[in-house]
Amino acid sequence: MVVTRQFYKYILALLGFTFLMASCALVGKRHEQFDDVPLESVAITNDDSIVFPEPKDITFDIKRLRSLDFGKDTLNRNAVLEQVFNKQIDPDDWNYNDFYDLTYWKCSTCEKVSVLDGNQSYADQLVYEKLPLEINYTQLIGQLDFQGSNEKAYSLLSFSTGPDYELTGRFVSGMLSLALMEKNDSWKIKQFNLVVNYQGAFQQANGIDTLIELPNGEPLFVGYGGVANGVSAEDYWPVYENLYCYDFKDLKETIKFHSAVCWINGDEDLGSKWETKIIEPQKVGEQTQLTVLTTGRLDKDRMWGLPEGLTQDVYNQLPQVSNFELKTIYGFVEGKWTKIKIVLDRWTDDPNKRQTYVIL
Repeated sequence: MVVTRQFYKYILALLGFTFLMASCALVGKRHEQFDDVPLESVAITNDDSIVFPEPKDITFDIKRLRSLDFGKDTLNRNAVLEQVFNKQIDPDDWNYNDFYDLTYWKCSTCEKVSVLDGNQSYADQLVYEKLPLEINYTQLIGQLDFQGSNEKAYSLLSFSTGPDYELTGRFVSGMLSLALMEKNDSWKIKQFNLVVNYQGAFQQANGIDTLIELPNGEPLFVGYGGVANGVSAEDYWPVYENLYCYDFKDLKETIKFHSAVCWINGDEDLGSKWETKIIEPQKVGEQTQLTVLTTGRLDKDRMWGLPEGLTQDVYNQLPQVSNFELKTIYGFVEGKWTKIKIVLDRWTDDPNKRQTYVIL
């Protein structure tokens, strides 16, 4: 009886091994057959081979834009992209279905704006971009929904435009466009600004992520931007972000705070780093004031730049390493935001033992 069981085990093992070898041969045969299939017959996409049709020549007439109707229900962001920028990519076409949130256009009637590209400027060579470009690739990158003091519903849409369709890659130009939507009986465009700012080469324009309410009930849109893509920025140097504020009436830049955030995209300890935020604005007498607060740490052995507002003269008086708070106070004077006071507090170990420098 024992011999019979061992014999059956031997037979089953032999059959299992034979089945395994046959399966491997079949898989190999199928793989061999697939290798013989011409590459162009396999349903894959190659971005480098994609050729878009000729871009439409469009205009950005504010009267036409304000006449567009986007329905009574929830705002359809892609409908705004399609009607404002004349989207012509068919999402059902497999060649272009990766670009559904993208459109491209040209504007022969647009007035060109000459903007200095801060990421490509040198002491002996200033590089300017003329916006909009000859061919513009635009992507919807942000949506900020809010309710105004008049109880109306609003939505601020952000668009990034560059010279190529790879808008999240390294070689990107960050032209920012904004569309302010307002809902009465239906969603309409209240205001539109095609060229709000240009955040420079090697980056995508950042969307607006928050707002603050001014004492008169009007919102002020706040966003950060200026982070460069690419190894040269992320691995070797600190990465700086600027702070931008845009007004409600015409979506123009009212405050630009350079080097508002300093950080590193990696494991290296910078020693010096800081971040900036806006404190709730207040009314001081008849004047509306806004405080921009920058907090962080300065290490003179590891410094590549200074936070905006800190002068070289005051920096020279600081110890080798110190924590700091830098307050820049803006006043709304004659219809524009103006710096009226800059104060630096610094300390080493005990935050209660501060030294104050009045810079402005």
